[in-house]
Amino acid sequence: MNPARPDLLPVESTGDRIRRLRRARRMKQWTLASDIGCSQAEVSRIERDERPVTAARLSRIASVLGVTPGALLA
Repeated sequence: MNPARPDLLPVESTGDRIRRLRRARRMKQWTLASDIGCSQAEVSRIERDERPVTAARLSRIASVLGVTPGALLA
């Protein structure tokens, strides 16, 4: 929460959602990476919002995490 603006709610980014859902499933970054066909470093960059996520990769991530792609973007 922003202490200067208590009326503002924190915004969860796409990377934050991916990280939260992955951790809720007790999944390691390297496991997600293996399942979607990329490196652990790439998953780390996606979760830190340092790398844009293509629609195809977002779809694979959503499938592995058991959610819709829209749930990762909402």
